[in-house]
Amino acid sequence: MGIIMSELAEMAKVSRSTVSLVLNGKADGRIARAKQEKILKLAEQYNYCPNRIARGLKTNRMYAIGVAMPSPGVQFYGDMAERLQLGLAAHGYSAIFSFWLNQEGIRKTFSTISSHECDGLIAWDPEFTIPDSAVPTVFFGERLPNCDCVSLDAEQVVHEAFEYLVSLGHRRIGFTGGFMDARFSWYKQFLKKYHLEFNPAWCSEKLTFPGVLENLERIMQSDSRPTAMLANNDVIAYMFVDAAARLKIELPRELSLVGFNNIPESCHRHPSMTTFDSRNEEIAENLIRLMLRRIENPDAPFENAIIPVKMIVRDSCCHI
Repeated sequence: MGIIMSELAEMAKVSRSTVSLVLNGKADGRIARAKQEKILKLAEQYNYCPNRIARGLKTNRMYAIGVAMPSPGVQFYGDMAERLQLGLAAHGYSAIFSFWLNQEGIRKTFSTISSHECDGLIAWDPEFTIPDSAVPTVFFGERLPNCDCVSLDAEQVVHEAFEYLVSLGHRRIGFTGGFMDARFSWYKQFLKKYHLEFNPAWCSEKLTFPGVLENLERIMQSDSRPTAMLANNDVIAYMFVDAAARLKIELPRELSLVGFNNIPESCHRHPSMTTFDSRNEEIAENLIRLMLRRIENPDAPFENAIIPVKMIVRDSCCHI
């Protein structure tokens, strides 16, 4: 547990006002350099902890950011929650998380965060309606007008996946994931670009293992079936792997898979997954950057930060 300003002042044998000047970068020309260095060294050594309640009374801020996002049961969301908490803490803000498991939980999640009177909101779903427009908000996942947003380059992801699969000879490509996801829209557009068939039977929003098993069994028993699938993430892709093992379907010879997120297991499970690195660190950094920018400068122009991704080719796809 860190010390507070009065304790730091006592340890340095100076006044609290002197400590305040040093910690706020206003001591040059007013306080001797040696004394400044002593205070800063003690602050670091004893983990100085500013009194956020007192600071909030002076600045009319709570120094807390709400984060509304899907349940961290999926590894990507757990990793993002950790990065956001640590990143916000480094800037002196607490993160107040509220998670949802399904669409019905989204509104309740926002209500939970609203009750904490946060200085801003990082939200994972553009369907949020913000009743108080004075609350600075940054969205992740979509490119939206008149909003600060961070999004992955979904067009790039699907384009590179199609280029790779078509180069391997695949002409029947399916999709599994949320149909509201921007990647599904691009999937349908690139099917047209490559003059490939769109078959709704090859697409599914079922994201649980029983659902994936049922879907895989159905599509593999049909006369016309896909030879490759784009999966919403690596977790879903490996559900296909496990379902294929149960159905005695040989992967990737009978069905190639492209995942997303590059989870740690994707490089050492069999087959190792061809996937995309979603660059989680860069996502978190940009969400925090835009959030703090909006708080400090409410009239700044809106920004869409688009994060490029990197395709990682492994063993889950093959020539046909």
